[in-house]
Amino acid sequence: MGLDFGDIELTPIERRVPPGPAEWRQWFQQMSAQLHKFGSVTIPGLPQPVWSAEAVNRVAEVFDDLFPDVESVRMAADPDVVDQFLRWFGECSIHNHPGQEWCYLPEGSALRDADDLEGHELTTVRLWLEHAAEFGFDYVRFLFRPDDDTDEADDEAYEREQQQRQAAAAAEYQRFIRDALTDDPDSVPSSAWAKWVAPQRRARQVREFLDRAGWPELPDNPWADSGPEVDRIQRLLTEWFPTRAAMTNPTNAEHADQVVCFLGECLTRYAGAVWFDRRQHQDMHLVYMGEKAVLSLYDDCASAICAQIMEVGPEDYCGLLRVRRG
Repeated sequence: MGLDFGDIELTPIERRVPPGPAEWRQWFQQMSAQLHKFGSVTIPGLPQPVWSAEAVNRVAEVFDDLFPDVESVRMAADPDVVDQFLRWFGECSIHNHPGQEWCYLPEGSALRDADDLEGHELTTVRLWLEHAAEFGFDYVRFLFRPDDDTDEADDEAYEREQQQRQAAAAAEYQRFIRDALTDDPDSVPSSAWAKWVAPQRRARQVREFLDRAGWPELPDNPWADSGPEVDRIQRLLTEWFPTRAAMTNPTNAEHADQVVCFLGECLTRYAGAVWFDRRQHQDMHLVYMGEKAVLSLYDDCASAICAQIMEVGPEDYCGLLRVRRG
């Protein structure tokens, strides 16, 4: 049975403004205007609706150009663009996860799930945006798909992919070891990698780092995680590299190289790790948080660390610890 309302004007349904300070409620009321600007000015011609698969793919194409690193979110040249992306992230998640809604946190705008009545699992949307800027857009794709049976299929596909990567890493590790055993230890370094990894060169850089930290030598055993030595390292790294961009600034190249050599020496000494050039052994480099998170300091080589952490018969699994600044 159909109902004919004729020319009766139906009362429009207005979106409820969540509770919060007046300034935040005003922010919420600008949602439509900012999303319109997002899809017409910031990303012209964005497919509609803005949460559609086509729109998500379009944003993914330009995301890394707009946000090359986490500092581009935290210290944005145009905070209004960051605000638009925050809103878009949140609105896409709300569309794909029924019952979710915006809520206020002192740290920033967040989303509340329908079953989280006490607000125990709130995360600011800004953290998701920073995560995407640091590690890559694909690592927040869960915001842009519904909670349905595709989650299980995606998990199974991810597990298969990781198994394949681990098998390839193990095979490449065996090749790497065979090559290392056949190298002539008395040969004169000729390649850029051989010159970089030369023990005497790395020892000089480790010595420079230890002198700056005020330590005569490395200890026989690793420092405690919460010890004063670790705090000293953290303060020194913060002093040298206050931002991610500072790590690759040419003026900091010497300090960065000293840190790489120091961290690598710790891993080789305490964890039995070995150096390798990831450009020569790419399959050994298991980057779980996305290639975007890996910085490179060197033009002719890419220093990395490999440590075998588990043995399972002939199918040795090699876990790789990468030097973040290498």
